[in-house]
Order: sequence, then C-alpha cells, then structure tokens
Amino acid sequence: MARGRKWEGQPCPNAGFFRDGATRGMSATRVREDGAEGLGGGQPPSPDSQHNGEATAREGENVCADSRSPARASPRLGSQSRDHMSQHGEHNPGATAAPTPVSTPNAHTAPVTPDQQHPLQPPSSWPGTPADSPSQRSSSVNLGQPHRPYPSLPRTSPANARRTPLSSKRTLARLLVASENIRGRGNTTIVGSTKWKKLKASILRDKIGVMAIQETHLTASHIQEIEQFHKELHVINSAHPDNPSGAGGVALAFNKFLTNTNGIQSHELIPGRALLATFNWHKDDELTVLAIYAPNDVRESREMWATIANKIRRSGGRIPKPDVILGDMNFVEDSVDRFPMALHSIDAPDSFDDLKRLCNVTDGWRATYPSSVEYSWRDASRSSMSRIDRIYVTEPLLDSSRNWKIETSDLNRDDHSRVSVELVNLDMPEIGPGRWSMKESLLHCPDFLAAVEAAGQYALSRLATYSEEERTPENNPQVIYDEFKRSVMLSAKRHQREINCRRRKFIDGLEKEREAAKTEMRLNLTDDTRKAFKAAEKKVEDARTETPGTGQRGKRYPGHGLTGPARKRPATQCYLSKSPAQTVESIVTIHRVWRS
Repeated sequence: MARGRKWEGQPCPNAGFFRDGATRGMSATRVREDGAEGLGGGQPPSPDSQHNGEATAREGENVCADSRSPARASPRLGSQSRDHMSQHGEHNPGATAAPTPVSTPNAHTAPVTPDQQHPLQPPSSWPGTPADSPSQRSSSVNLGQPHRPYPSLPRTSPANARRTPLSSKRTLARLLVASENIRGRGNTTIVGSTKWKKLKASILRDKIGVMAIQETHLTASHIQEIEQFHKELHVINSAHPDNPSGAGGVALAFNKFLTNTNGIQSHELIPGRALLATFNWHKDDELTVLAIYAPNDVRESREMWATIANKIRRSGGRIPKPDVILGDMNFVEDSVDRFPMALHSIDAPDSFDDLKRLCNVTDGWRATYPSSVEYSWRDASRSSMSRIDRIYVTEPLLDSSRNWKIETSDLNRDDHSRVSVELVNLDMPEIGPGRWSMKESLLHCPDFLAAVEAAGQYALSRLATYSEEERTPENNPQVIYDEFKRSVMLSAKRHQREINCRRRKFIDGLEKEREAAKTEMRLNLTDDTRKAFKAAEKKVEDARTETPGTGQRGKRYPGHGLTGPARKRPATQCYLSKSPAQTVESIVTIHRVWRS
C-alpha cells in the first residue's frame, strides 16, 4: 500500500496511459466526415504494447485515479471531432470515472470480458489480438469499408483515422510543394536530356519536397533511366494509354533528401491525367496529393472531373480524399485570370465545383491575393495569357501555408510558369535558422576580399612580432587566429546584408516596372505594349537568376554541366563508367613524364 500512497497529491507517471496513450502522438489536421483519412498520422497501438502498458500500470496494488484522463486533442483537430470527444462519455469519462479493478496479477494472459474491455482496446474480433484464432488472424480486412480499429468510438475519432508507417527519415516540419508543365522530355533518352538535369538541379537547389509534372512523355524505360541517373528523385508516373512517349502524362517527383519515399500509396485515377499519392510527411503526419493534367476538350474535361469525384465517393475509403490538388487545369474559374478577359466554354465546369465541395479545397493563391492579377501561362508574343496552373488546398492547410508563388523557371520561359506553396506543420516547435555559414557568392565580392586581406595582414603582423616569452592568455597565436576568424565573419555578414539589400531593391524596382507594363497592356493592347511587357518580364527573370554579388547569370554551380563555361566534352560522357585500366594508365604516364 506504500506504493499507492506514494503518488497522493502528485501526478502519476502512468497518468493517461490507458486512454491517452492510445491517441497520444496521433495529431490530425483534418478529420473528414467519413472518418477514413486526413492530414495527420500516427500508429494505432499494437495489442502487445497495450498489454505491456497495462501490466506496467498494474504493478502496484492501486492504479492512479487520473489514469483515465481524456485524450488531449491536437490544436489542428476539427471541431466535429472535438464535439464527439465531449459528447461521448466513453471518450471523455471525466473525473467521476472509476479505475478498472485488477482481478488477476497476470495482465498478459488473463481473459478480458466484454464488460471489462477498455473502450480504446481493440475488440476481440480485430485481427492480430491474442484472442484471435489462426483463421481470424489470416482473414483480410473487408475492402470498400473505412478502416475502423475501434468501432465503439466515433468515425471521426483520431483513433479511427487511417495511418501510414512512421518515417525513420529525418524530415522537416515544412514542405515545399510545386507544379510545372515541362512540355516533354527534351530528348529521346533521359541521359541526354538537359531538361531533366535542370529539373533535378532546380528541385535540389530550391529544396522542393514534392513536385507535380505535366506532359512528362515517360515510359517504363525512361523511369528506369531516372532511377539510374537521377537517384536523388523518386518519380511516380502515369503515362498516356495510347501514346506514352509522345503525348500527355503526369508524374509526382519526390525529393529523397526531404521526403519519406517508403510506403507511398499511389492510385492512378485516370491514366495520363490524374495521379494520387499518399505519403508520410513529417513525424506521424501524412499528406495526400492529387496531380492533374486536364485535357483541352470541353467534354473530356467535364467527364474527367466527374470521374475523379465518383471514384473517390465509391471507393469506400480505399481512395483517400486529397489534401492538395495541383497541376495544369487548362481552364480558369474567373475571367480576370485570362488575358484578354473572357470566359470560354471550358472554363468553370460544374463537375469541378462538385469535386471541390467533396474535398473541401480552395484556390490558395487567389485566397491569399484576392485583388492581384498574375498569369502562369503565356504565348511567345504575350498576346494571350492565363492562370491555368493552380494549387488547391484544404482549409486547415490554407491557414498553415505561406509563400504562394508563380515564377518563371529556366525550363520554360515562353510557356508555363512554376507554381509553388510552402506548407507548415503548426504543431511543431519553432526552430531557429541554425548555424551561420558564409555564402559562396561573397568570394566574387571585391570589397569583402579586400577586408579579408586587411584582416589577414594585421594578424600576420601580430604573429611576426610575437615571441614565446611574451605569451599571455590574451596574446598568443590561438587568440590571434580566433580574432582573425571573427573579423572575417563579421565582415562577411555585413557585406552579405548590403548585397541582399541592393539586390532586393533592384528587383523590387524591376517588378514595379513589370506591373506598370502589364497594367498598360491590359488597358491598351498594342504591339508596343506587348513588347514593353515582354522586355520588362525578361529583366525580372534575369535579375532573379543572377547570382548575388557577381553580376553574372548562371555562375552558381560552375563545372556541373548546367551553367558556367562550356564543357569540352558532351554532357552524356559524365555518366559513362570509366574502367580501372584507363585510370591506371593515366597515372603511369604522368609518373614517367615526371621521372624523365
């Protein structure tokens, strides 16, 4: 009894284990009405872990009175789920709930009657429990029905939400999602395609986690080439059924450095048009993304959106509702998104509105910038432009999103722009910027190099006059070297701030000129206004791709075949394997010349 009196008036270490332990770590951003899926994650507790937890809590003669504390809801949990948690007595027992008496010292093997069974413990008919027979353990889950391990709880409870395996990879609480129409491979093979080299470099440089790609024109052999030569990417492709290498195609490219590519569940809703994938985002949160490449035909477009909505409805939870819908929609919802302003017959289809209501998604860029005008597609002459590339997100994700952008990439300057958004997990704690490091572009700044040379000369002069007999804690080579490094670091920070301010001010001025030219072109469409807008747009693109502090474009990664000086050999030769005999012969030849 001494053990039972030990925790009187103090919080018990096992408090909330029986009920709270089953849902702890299962934060969910959105619990849908069907209780099948949502942004969140976590693992339902295994039967073994529950029995072990009960045995641990029952080591003493008494169980803490607060061990049945209600589960703590995530701040991102839907209001509907919180209502269920407050209405159902089994989910919110309150302070009046009495602890379950312990009738046997062995909690592992003791049979549990239905009256004694805990509400969050899986029922005896759930496959995998110790009470199951071998036939029950081998039976499969009924397809077409939502996965509900705990039928006694509401469908919207986090315990009944679909879960993916926890990620062992160290991911981030923020995820950059982008979409772009690349207009084909650029070459018959991936190894000879500069477009895919630029695409991979852009994904790695901009730290894009997931990217939807349209007009991929990829076959199975091309996917094998990507796995061989672009190992940093994990690509899931949906090819056009009739002409996979020459028309259509949609894909999702995952950055292996930033996303967990193990256990991705993909569904090809419409071949070459709609591809859905669910993956583990961060910790126990999962995200469902739907990549779209819509057709240009009016009838095909309406049928495609209706087919996607019907497949999601009739799947019975096997096909989850997407949290993010992005891609080339090939239509606009408002006339302001077209230039010249007009609504065509393909625009604003009713079937797409039905899909939006089903998934509860919103055009994030328009919701963030309700009065702005921007275009994601334009022709070479700038006589026709539209915002047909869009990203739709759910309401919880819209509240936790930032940095909505429509930017021109180095893949397409006269066609589609890249649309992107950064999603943030608001449940994660804020982490600082990390350890400071000097930018490589400062090596091209003459003012900074002069400051480093002056600091180095001063340190050398102090070392020249230093003698070991005069060594003190304030005057020694280690202190002199530390002061030199600190001086260089402070000078680097100061010059980097100056460069960033000048560059930001310069780009802001160019963007104002571009906006003025765009407004003038919208009011008075002539050849002169179109040319003026195209020239202003090119200035902004060149300024954004210019390396800060150098005044040159394309010098950020010299020697990698993408930018910098021209290569003396074809770029494809860098992927050819070199036999050891050639390398040894080169070393022997150099050695002979040196000895002679």
